[in-house]
Amino acid sequence: AQQIKYWENARLALLNLLKVSPQDADAIKELKNFEWKPKKKKEIVPPILPDLRKMKVDELHRQLAAALSAGNYFTPALGNAADLSQQLTALSPNDEMAKSGTETVQREGLNQIQRKIQNKDFEAARSLARQLQSHFPGNAELTRVQETLKEDESRQTQLRNEWIQKAE
Repeated sequence: AQQIKYWENARLALLNLLKVSPQDADAIKELKNFEWKPKKKKEIVPPILPDLRKMKVDELHRQLAAALSAGNYFTPALGNAADLSQQLTALSPNDEMAKSGTETVQREGLNQIQRKIQNKDFEAARSLARQLQSHFPGNAELTRVQETLKEDESRQTQLRNEWIQKAE
């Protein structure tokens, strides 16, 4: 029991042995080793077996391809490309499809923001920019687009104020 790290079971087995044979020197010696509980080591998550890892990567590849082809890039939709790319990158950091998926999500997200700005849908553009920022913090292109969004909103507000003044 000691060898397979069932410390408590091993301790109980030795105590039971001592009840039956109180003079057993080996049992007494081993029980003394159990006086101090072994320090619990930080539990390490066992690595996924290579076959299971490959199956999981293949499944994520399939799901990511489906999400990208359906245009399902962000939350709240389940199985969105942004989340799947992050999962795939965590499982396989050098995976080309994960990198490609991440780049596609960034590019399409930025394109969608630009279209929303052009259509003067600033609230939707701002919301999408926040989502993109949460997935890709520090993206220089996103920062530039957010600045453009602020400038366009400011211009729109200024025009609206001028119209109101003219109407009065």
